[in-house]
Amino acid sequence: MKKVTYKIEISLKSPLIVSSGETDSIVRSMIIGIDGRPIIPATTLKGIIRSNYIYLHHCQHKIYKCNCEACMLFGSQNNRSSLVFFEDLKPSEEYYVGIRTQTAIDRYRRAVHLNSLFSQKTIENTTFCGEISIYLPPELEKQNVKEKFEQAVKFIEMIGSGKSRGLGHVKVCVEEVGNRWKVYLNFKSPVLVGGRKSATNFIEGINYIPGSVVRAALAKFIVLNCKAQNDVYSESSEKRFWVEFKNKEACQRCEFINICKNFKEIKISFFYPKGTKPNPLCDMICKNNEDHGFYSELLCGSEDKETKCSKCPEGNNRVEKYAGLVSNGKPYSGIERMYMGKTAINHFTKTALKGSLFTLAPIVKTCAEGVVFEGVIEGISEEDLEKIKELRIGKYTSSGFGIACLSFGDRKENEEDKLREKAKQFSEKYKEIIKNDNSNFIALYFVSDILFKVDNLPAGYIPTEEYLEIFKNAIGIPEGFDIHKIFSQINLFRGVDTSKSDFTPKQIMYSAQAGTVLVLKTQKTIDEAVKELVKFKGFGEKVEDGYGWFEFYEFKNN
Repeated sequence: MKKVTYKIEISLKSPLIVSSGETDSIVRSMIIGIDGRPIIPATTLKGIIRSNYIYLHHCQHKIYKCNCEACMLFGSQNNRSSLVFFEDLKPSEEYYVGIRTQTAIDRYRRAVHLNSLFSQKTIENTTFCGEISIYLPPELEKQNVKEKFEQAVKFIEMIGSGKSRGLGHVKVCVEEVGNRWKVYLNFKSPVLVGGRKSATNFIEGINYIPGSVVRAALAKFIVLNCKAQNDVYSESSEKRFWVEFKNKEACQRCEFINICKNFKEIKISFFYPKGTKPNPLCDMICKNNEDHGFYSELLCGSEDKETKCSKCPEGNNRVEKYAGLVSNGKPYSGIERMYMGKTAINHFTKTALKGSLFTLAPIVKTCAEGVVFEGVIEGISEEDLEKIKELRIGKYTSSGFGIACLSFGDRKENEEDKLREKAKQFSEKYKEIIKNDNSNFIALYFVSDILFKVDNLPAGYIPTEEYLEIFKNAIGIPEGFDIHKIFSQINLFRGVDTSKSDFTPKQIMYSAQAGTVLVLKTQKTIDEAVKELVKFKGFGEKVEDGYGWFEFYEFKNN
């Protein structure tokens, strides 16, 4: 059964009255919630949407023993449970309470009716917010019930009493809330995630966890708990720990069926130590005192103007590049490692294998709580995530490394309005700096590495303009945008396919380092540009594994 969650916002276009039925002398009160604030009750909302659904979609509804589509969805009197669950809508901001006094008119005498004076409390100038959850069995999903339900919600125009007198007119905004959760990996043992292979026997883990590594751990968990597969190798290929939905009888009884069916649709970000993120590569730090903070090269405007620390005396105010992690605006240095000497054993002599001595340097602490990494997983419901009790992540997991328990933060909401405001502020300030009012500018700050391929790269020297065009096309920046400036470090990315027993080498790609900043130039309005860019989860290759994810860059206040 598929679960869909909606966020609903009801903005008041005129004063609203949803009476509680209680009176204080001659004042009729608005219904309030347990926190003392006014609400739009879930019962009111459900009744309106159900009525709209029956009207819009011509349901052959009967009062008793009805099996129409509306009753299957909203429940009925003949012991059919509802598949839609509402909650009381609460004001998202400050609201104004008004008093409306009125009286009844005697229709025969055309005069005031005796003892009919009363007052009503109204709510004005606010927006009510809440969530609606709907569970769709396959038969209803095939009948496009989801789209029909959305139409019924959007059809709401008035709520409460006094509608014929101009009260209760509303504007409804409803949007589907994706299953996008902040996830914490709480490690119970040291964790070692490999990066570049060293020529020595010293193996040090990187200080972040790529989404592909978390996906591999999740795939291994699903395969090892699969009720329809008897081996770690896939039936349709020679790949190990490869998730594929087999749709067998045993699958229907599996508690991980939803994860297995939708595994390709799951998106996993990079995981960083809790409270940290990569430093934008355009932000430089004071060489004398890290407490002086970061200074953006974008504030200089021209290439020949040098970035300097404003808190140090002239002549001793140099800044330098910083490509590490930051936390609360300062360089992060909270990672602690343990150094372990290891050796392999000769299974015949039962002694140490000659020339096999090596050293491991796993992470054993990232914060006061221990080893905690945070990231985002999208495409799995909260109920399914809670079924994953433990994952083994990284290298040497069979030897006790990388044992992680999952915990969850808040659902990540769509914040397009905040992004639009952030982009406007950057564009206005940057245009002042470079003295250019003919275009708009948006800066993308990449919170993970960008993977991309370039076929037939020209030999020899490449002019900057041509190089920027190649990079733009390689990572998939949409038409209507040009790269004005780039701050990045490009490396080669290579590896092997660990799903195959022969460890087949993968195609070599290029990698732009996490923290890359692209300043895009466009003739679009900021609203149009943001709307276009937020359609993309990320840019480049392997976006589903967290590569190429970005945020909108903003200037820091030093």
